[in-house]
Amino acid sequence: MINQNPTRELEEQLSHSIFQSYTDFSEFLRSRTGKRNFVAPAYRFLEFFKECDLQWGKIPSYEIITYTFDDHFVQKNMPVLGWLLKTHQICVDDTTEQIIISQAAIQEMFVAFDDDPPSILQEYLCFLNKRQKRRQSKPSSVRTVFQPMISLYYYYGLHGSQTPSQTQIDRYLIKNKGQITAMVSFVQYLNGHRQFKLVCKRASKQIPIKPAYRIVGDKDRQKFEKRFIALAMLTDPLNDKEKIQWINYGIRYFHRFFISLD
Repeated sequence: MINQNPTRELEEQLSHSIFQSYTDFSEFLRSRTGKRNFVAPAYRFLEFFKECDLQWGKIPSYEIITYTFDDHFVQKNMPVLGWLLKTHQICVDDTTEQIIISQAAIQEMFVAFDDDPPSILQEYLCFLNKRQKRRQSKPSSVRTVFQPMISLYYYYGLHGSQTPSQTQIDRYLIKNKGQITAMVSFVQYLNGHRQFKLVCKRASKQIPIKPAYRIVGDKDRQKFEKRFIALAMLTDPLNDKEKIQWINYGIRYFHRFFISLD
């Protein structure tokens, strides 16, 4: 079991330069604690530093890293590559930089599941990465579509190869209406690769029903009460105009409706 804290034993295992790099990376992660929901501890990536020390005694270039290690190892250690990029220890082109930044953020989200990220999410991430390369879309599009699924699985405590139920999807979309596009993508993946028949139901918009007439407030109601009483106090019979006013004031006072005389 890997020791979760750099110790003197670890310092003796690594060369001075690699141990210093690991220590700097640890400080980088700790400095962000509290700014993000999930911050991965450095010990999760200790194997990367050990492998670099074993093979080269230093941190090599990005090209050498990706050529030497398999895709799974590189993906798992994307947060380290993101840190190396930010600290100018590796140099890449603009497109690769965006891929590293996006993938590093995704891999850090997996810390929500401790050491056992759901296998279905890992499979889905591979699918999204391949689709992004095929479509040549922005690398950030993968994170945009994938991040809500991390939240979905974390919220319902799903793990391993578990998949969300239709009820869970419905309830999640009610609370997170803006994530409908991401959910549609995931549901289509599940239906196509797992032969499910899940659907994404858009939450119906509640259209407010406007009252047929404007409501009379308390102050206006008192005003129309006085006018209504004034007409009632007239000694002469009401003419046609006054009759209409009588009806109008009565409606406004007793029923609180504004109705145009027209």
